[in-house]
Amino acid sequence: MQPELREARKMLNESTLTEFTELVKEAKLLPLTEDILRKRTLLGKSICQLSMEFNLSESAVRKRLHDAYDRIAHLDSVFKSFHRLTAIVCILVFMGQLNRVI
Repeated sequence: MQPELREARKMLNESTLTEFTELVKEAKLLPLTEDILRKRTLLGKSICQLSMEFNLSESAVRKRLHDAYDRIAHLDSVFKSFHRLTAIVCILVFMGQLNRVI
């Protein structure tokens, strides 16, 4: 698994229920993908259990989870970029340099 996807999975596993719900909502996952991710993350179900429950192959479950982690990782990178940009603007405003940049 790619490092950014591992980080997304770790973030989901360590999040509160409210944070988890907000992340999933922002990621705009398909309903089936959202159900699989919830049961995997919140209930700790295995890939095999999920494949039997949703009548999908194990590879299809893995693909859905991969897609979900990919969307969450993308949200995280966008969020970090936004914070970097915000920090730069704040520093420039503080230094009185914003008028020169714009």
